[in-house]
Amino acid sequence: MINMDRQTSTLERSFGRLAKTMTAVFAGVQVANFVKDSTKAYIDFENGMNEVFTLLPNISNKAMEEMSEQVKKFSKEAGVLPEKTVPALYQALSAGFLRIMSFHF
Repeated sequence: MINMDRQTSTLERSFGRLAKTMTAVFAGVQVANFVKDSTKAYIDFENGMNEVFTLLPNISNKAMEEMSEQVKKFSKEAGVLPEKTVPALYQALSAGFLRIMSFHF
């Protein structure tokens, strides 16, 4: 009976160590995925805004920065991801909609 108690205790400790190791591995994977996803979202946003800026050839760097911030703010307030907002902005500009509305960037 004592031998069985020792084996059970050893097994419990082994499972405890395994659980801690798996938790650390899982957390590391989650952090890596977050960094990868965040980097991709940043690059996608920058690429999308650069596409928008091709429609505004005389836009200054300051105006580009302001427009990027406005898009982020609008996306947050509207509850729409920038991956949807930026293409809509591009389409509106290319269709001349914002010029009709007398917006100047």
